[in-house]
Amino acid sequence: MVSLDGPPPWRRPSAPAGVGVLCHPRARRGVAQRTQACRFVSAPPPQRRADPVRAAAALASGRAADGCGRRPRRRRDRPCGGGPGRGAGSPADRHRDRRRRVRPAGRLARRRPGRQCPPPARVPEGRAVSDGLVIASNRGPVRWEIDADGRRHARKGAGGLVTALTGALAQEPGQWVSVALDTNDREIAAEHHGKALSVDLEGTTTQVRPIDVGERFEGYYDEVSNRWLWFTVHDLWGAPYEPSGVGWHDPWYEAYLPANAQVGQAAAEAVDDLGGNADVMLQDYHLCAAGRHVRRAHPKARLLHYLHTPWPTPRMLGRLPDPVVSGVLDGLLANDVVAFSSPRWAERFRETAQVAAGAARDGDALLVDGRRVVVADFVLGVDTDALTRRADADDVRAAGATLDEQRGDRAMLVRADRTDLSKNILRGLLAYERLLETHPEWRERVWHYANLNASRQGVPEYRAYLQACQQVAERIVERFGEAVLEFSVGDDYPAALAALQRYDVLLTNPVIDGTNLVAKEGAVLNERDGALVLSRNAGACDVLGDAAVTVNPYDVESTAEALHTALSLQPDERTARAHQLRRQAQVGPPGEWLAAQRAVLRNAVAERPA
Repeated sequence: MVSLDGPPPWRRPSAPAGVGVLCHPRARRGVAQRTQACRFVSAPPPQRRADPVRAAAALASGRAADGCGRRPRRRRDRPCGGGPGRGAGSPADRHRDRRRRVRPAGRLARRRPGRQCPPPARVPEGRAVSDGLVIASNRGPVRWEIDADGRRHARKGAGGLVTALTGALAQEPGQWVSVALDTNDREIAAEHHGKALSVDLEGTTTQVRPIDVGERFEGYYDEVSNRWLWFTVHDLWGAPYEPSGVGWHDPWYEAYLPANAQVGQAAAEAVDDLGGNADVMLQDYHLCAAGRHVRRAHPKARLLHYLHTPWPTPRMLGRLPDPVVSGVLDGLLANDVVAFSSPRWAERFRETAQVAAGAARDGDALLVDGRRVVVADFVLGVDTDALTRRADADDVRAAGATLDEQRGDRAMLVRADRTDLSKNILRGLLAYERLLETHPEWRERVWHYANLNASRQGVPEYRAYLQACQQVAERIVERFGEAVLEFSVGDDYPAALAALQRYDVLLTNPVIDGTNLVAKEGAVLNERDGALVLSRNAGACDVLGDAAVTVNPYDVESTAEALHTALSLQPDERTARAHQLRRQAQVGPPGEWLAAQRAVLRNAVAERPA
């Protein structure tokens, strides 16, 4: 229970004020301190439904009991494909009992690299090597803009992943199949009758094929993808009440499965356009059932499905109706390779497929219906060149100047996230409040800048969660003054990049996360040897955990202590940790990440029975 009146009932031993980040040699001195109000930028208006969420309201009021962190299962044989940088030993060994432990800097350099994947198998005589690439995803690489004359222009989507995949498509024949997400996408799909068209994306020609799923979109995207599947893989359900088990039939059978069939058939047509010979790479949880449609059209197709999310345990997946579980697993097991961002998620998938689909274990692979399905993990790192170029732009510099003025001489605690339930923003705010309660020496010395992008406000749980976060932020300001927090909800990417360059502590405490690229981007961009407080349930913890201050994301009080520890690190240790974080964050850049997957896919196909 968070105490709102009077002094805190207990106090843990604390570092003396002024030790740590405030005496860092790069800390700004002589800058006039400016009072900064807690700023609230309105989130987008609700699109539909408006039901309160009990759990969010309880946490916001301080009534909720602490959550229970889950230690990852010990994994067995490590799959290849992750490249260098993964330490030896199980996740349980690396993450056990790290509430308040701070590793000495001298240990950072002793992390052993992960195993390298073997070179691609030699393709037997008579079998063709891939001469094409088909990518299928929910969101495509293009966003369309309309100019003053009403003409439509293609703009490349943001992110290193788009750059890597469009770069690969520029070097060989290929197509990118995606779902039409807005009016412009749907008009393009209609004009080209669902066929591919060429677009120029910053000098790179890419073949794109937008698919309009029509009235099925809401059920496919909002209901099944972003509610059922997202909540399940991130363990967000409130078990006594959710999921209700009611109303699932139509969204699943009338929306998600038909939309996946459309995308799968379009991907199969793209393979036909390439002469029947291509690597097909399906992306993420939106398209779990698409693979079987490609397989039906091309029984010998080379299929890989990469899931950027975590994967649930058999118990967690079992909260969904049995036909949904069967449909998801049947679709994924139609591929030659099922891939994840962490060995933890890959091992969970193997266990789930054995329990729920009757698959047999064959080392790191699964045997199902006479086929061998490889399950692998591939670390996804940062596209350093693209990220640093964007961070050097004028709008980022201007945003940085504003942040410098606002922070004054205070240490800067940053988070930059979507307001997704999985990002655990509410417990992060409660941990900051607890820090100010239990370590009053920081009240005049730290400024928390939360740069948040409102997410999925058409889903009632997301609207209620954002409101709960705003309530806690208001309470913090009321208790400790306007100078301790700026809670900004909007879409300010330049300010987010500027904050990553300037943080003294970065808080990334997701309940669970496939990777968490913000932690890696911060490590690459930061110019102050900033410390990282990182959830042990983030996939990024596999490569960043040894140099971060790791936390149980459900434990607010230990997270508050972790923030104090990170703020109090001595300059030498901060520097050693920051250098290690920066190196590890660059393991598996998007181009290498893609190449490693295709090598494993070709190995898997080469080992098929003749």
